[in-house]
Amino acid sequence: MPFQETHVTWTGSYSAKSTLLVEVSTDEGIVGISEASLEWQEEATQRVLHEFFEKRYVLGANPFDVESLCHRMVRDQYRAAPSP
Repeated sequence: MPFQETHVTWTGSYSAKSTLLVEVSTDEGIVGISEASLEWQEEATQRVLHEFFEKRYVLGANPFDVESLCHRMVRDQYRAAPSP
């Protein structure tokens, strides 16, 4: 899908790209936008984010504790069950 404006990421500037843009908002109204991609698999990316990461890690988490959140997500990929 073409962007209405050029989208700039750490990998470059794009007028079109197979990337899912993700908007996350806190209860306090803080909004963050990020990107996620599985190389032209936007629907699969959306399902993984919604069904796995959102429910297990994002809801109720401290949005400023990024290091801990990322650590838990990566660690739990190699475990049978998510940690408490």
